[in-house]
Amino acid sequence: MTFANLHELPFAVMSGPRVRKLWNRFAELDPGGIRLVRGIKLVVTMMLAGLVGTIIQHVLPYRDLPDFGASTGIIAMILQIFTLPAPRLTEQRQLWFNGIVFTGVLSLIIPLSFLLPGERDILLQALWVFVIAFGFYLRRYGPFYERLGIQIALAWLIIVSFHPTFAQAVWFPLAGGAAIATVSLVWMVFPRPSPKNVLQAVERAYGRELADNLIQIARGRVFTPPEQLDVRSLLMSKRLKLGLAVESAAKTGEIVPPEPSLILARATKRMLALLVVMDALEKISAPLRPTVVSSHLFQATLRDVVAVTRGGKASEAVSEIRLQDWLAIGRAGSKDDRYRLIRLYKSLTALLRLSDPNNLAESARRDMDTLPATKPAPVPALRLALQGGIAAAIAVFIAHVFGLHHAFWVPMTVIFVLSNSLGQTLRRSIERVLGTVIGVVVAFGAFAIWKEAPLVLGVISLVCFSLVFVATDRHYVAGSAVVAFSVVLGLHLLTGIGVADMLARAYDTAIGAIAGALIAFVVFPIKTDIRIRGCLVDILDEARRLMTEEASRNAVSVKEGRLLVLQVNQFAAQLAAFRDEQVILTASALRSREFLSYLEMLADYTALFCLARYNFLQDKSMQEWVPLIVELESLLVQSFDALETHETIPDLTQTAAKWRAMLPLDDDTEAASLIDLVNQMYYARKIVSTVQALSEDPVFRFILR
Repeated sequence: MTFANLHELPFAVMSGPRVRKLWNRFAELDPGGIRLVRGIKLVVTMMLAGLVGTIIQHVLPYRDLPDFGASTGIIAMILQIFTLPAPRLTEQRQLWFNGIVFTGVLSLIIPLSFLLPGERDILLQALWVFVIAFGFYLRRYGPFYERLGIQIALAWLIIVSFHPTFAQAVWFPLAGGAAIATVSLVWMVFPRPSPKNVLQAVERAYGRELADNLIQIARGRVFTPPEQLDVRSLLMSKRLKLGLAVESAAKTGEIVPPEPSLILARATKRMLALLVVMDALEKISAPLRPTVVSSHLFQATLRDVVAVTRGGKASEAVSEIRLQDWLAIGRAGSKDDRYRLIRLYKSLTALLRLSDPNNLAESARRDMDTLPATKPAPVPALRLALQGGIAAAIAVFIAHVFGLHHAFWVPMTVIFVLSNSLGQTLRRSIERVLGTVIGVVVAFGAFAIWKEAPLVLGVISLVCFSLVFVATDRHYVAGSAVVAFSVVLGLHLLTGIGVADMLARAYDTAIGAIAGALIAFVVFPIKTDIRIRGCLVDILDEARRLMTEEASRNAVSVKEGRLLVLQVNQFAAQLAAFRDEQVILTASALRSREFLSYLEMLADYTALFCLARYNFLQDKSMQEWVPLIVELESLLVQSFDALETHETIPDLTQTAAKWRAMLPLDDDTEAASLIDLVNQMYYARKIVSTVQALSEDPVFRFILR
């Protein structure tokens, strides 16, 4: 590229394939740009509040005033960070409540300045220790009060770091009021992406992934069991993104219960239906499989399913799929093949029905609406308050003894790393230090390159800070790096800190993280080993109970099966903390991905078994087959008992063969009425194979050791 067309360089770079790939990757991290817009709004409002504060400072006819620009900007930033997305009216209420509490705590400096006119730095830091402990204790009342406790501690941080005189302190309420008014005004007029539109886009992407796999099946690909697990892992990652989109839409009130539960349950059922299609096709005998795949009925059905899955056609516009036509394909096959063709038919019809959101029946909505909510794990607030107070006291003591210039970074790190379990605290401590070091190093590099261009540094700092929500929601290291980078550059521009103070930001954070981790390890450690063992036992006991004959008589078992899936989802978060904890306590690097996958499959297939069993038992004409179900339930209960006693887990192969011999699958009419019975055997075999996999899993054995 010559100097003549050098001006085209930015456009060439921005249109390059690497940039497009990077942009697509960013779009995956933040679907619809919800978090990016929130970050931009944070920066814009913070700058505007700082400008308002600066104007107030110039208008007031007094000399001894606090730095209004910095005060209003910091207060506006903190209020926005701790006001979570919600419907606009709810956001405004949260914002005003947080602002009143934050400003009220700041106003305490007025009586303190009057009562303690002299040197009071040590006393304020000592009081900060008790404020931090109180903030940790507030966690017992829920997430809202957890954020409130952090805000109270940060408000005291401003008191500690600003050292205002009495004449300056009386103006803090005005700074708080200006910040609240500025944030409220900007939030009322600032546009934001619709989380519901983002949710629909993510759900369409999930459908496209399902459709792509169906297209490969139509082209003759047979997925082996390991490949099926890979597909399941990929779809689970897509479902995780769908869960984030559902959470955002639910928080802003654009979807209301039971819609969030219905969307996630539908995504799970679509994934399981696809996996059953893959499994059934893989198990059809090799001579018959090419006939099935090349048949006009199979290809036409897959085309319809793909069209509905991609959203290009409504399920009502699809021709009816008759089981008799499907069974006709396998006339030359064995009875086992007819058994698998029934599963193939059932799963494809389920995909058709589930892929159209208009097919969510009112009965399903009522079931989800009445589904009892899972209770969150209890927060050991008293122990957290004790740990937080001691760790903060040690941090303040170290900062005072060694004369750390920005001593407030040390106890502030304790506030952010100390968590509800030892494992979470250890992970957060490591990630906080690592992210801070990365951020400081990058900031030092930017400072070295653009040392003489403060405007460039300011723009880079603000642009980076606008990504804070995207980074923090994805990984704590990335969030810590973004915060450290932006804060260090911001302090350099505002206060002129140099390289030494940049490095101080890193080692102050390390001191606070080490103090928090050591106290969490020594002072009444909140371990997860007993809690997670109890949760795992509860999950297995509930799955076993749902297999019993008593549970089959109760319609609530269908809802309880869905509740088991939610229970496993909660268990996943505790498992992550347990894994991090064991790395330190036992030097055991637990690879929990497969174990968690087995547990999720157990819950999913248990829920499907309960649903198929309930549907079948509602048909009074099928009573002659009930003894088979009772026998199957007994074998399933035995498999859970064998898992507990470490005995041999029953094999359902012979039972399945007996079923195939007894069931009149050669009669198309009879076969159509026995679909739910056939599905029960399939789900039961999946449950037993999952139980067998759990019994051999090292993480499962480690937890129940």
